[in-house]
Amino acid sequence: MKCIAVLIGVFIWFSANTMAVEERSYDVIETIDNIEIRHYSRVFAAEVIAEGERNDAASNAFRLLFKYISGKNKAELKIPMTSPVSQAQESEGMWSVLFFMPADMSKDNLPEPSDPRVSLKEIRNVKVAAIRFSG
Repeated sequence: MKCIAVLIGVFIWFSANTMAVEERSYDVIETIDNIEIRHYSRVFAAEVIAEGERNDAASNAFRLLFKYISGKNKAELKIPMTSPVSQAQESEGMWSVLFFMPADMSKDNLPEPSDPRVSLKEIRNVKVAAIRFSG
């Protein structure tokens, strides 16, 4: 019985901690159904610009960014996942995908990407449309 209680406790702790994602602070400018128009005053982000159809390009960019935060960077530093993840069309067939970095990270302590397709940037006073979903 004690073993089952420990396993349940470990499962609950693991579930809560693996699903915990830092959400960067923002101001809601407007809400339209399930869409929020948000203002972020200053964030640092890792970005990949990918070519192709939106779904394929976004998936490819997401994988590269996930590798970056998973420790495939020059410092081999793992970076916690945050939300939101941003996606925007740059031009016909070109898509930008951004991972916002945790609030305690800046240009001074972000690890340099190992992959040249990943770039780091500072973004100030940006408005985004965000759709909230779970899973």
